[in-house]
Amino acid sequence: MRIGRIVAAHSLDGGVKVHPSSDHVDQWGAHLRQVWVGGRCMAVRGQRVARGEPVLLLDGIRTRTDAEQLVGQNVWVAADDLPPLPSDEYYWHDLVGLAALDARGESLGRVIAIMRGAADVLEIAGARGTALVPLVQAWVAIDAAAGRVTIKAEPDWVPHAD
Repeated sequence: MRIGRIVAAHSLDGGVKVHPSSDHVDQWGAHLRQVWVGGRCMAVRGQRVARGEPVLLLDGIRTRTDAEQLVGQNVWVAADDLPPLPSDEYYWHDLVGLAALDARGESLGRVIAIMRGAADVLEIAGARGTALVPLVQAWVAIDAAAGRVTIKAEPDWVPHAD
């Protein structure tokens, strides 16, 4: 699972600043023991936070010059290495691919992406096109165990391009 992208080298000890792709950075903690960057598995030898974003210290990256070579790379982790979340929270990868239903239980399509913003947004693709739906309780009910999200209000659809 992609957990972020390296956006900068940080300090002289080889730290890499990561722009996270979720709000669960505070839960990386001791669970984050190894990551994949540029196809390489790298042990995490330390972590800290700088201006609200995580800084990782990776095995084999000891200088700022080493860290600068990783800028722009995605940071991946095995989903099994992520800590469990409270029952009312989900990792994005748990939601992508779920069936999207309307309030009557009729199919709208599938969740194909999630975008980060002031409120995260589900992108739904279906027969009527695509729709963006705020990922808030007023709009969405999630039942990941059943493999579905229920969209409580009619979204605005953008028709498929012909």
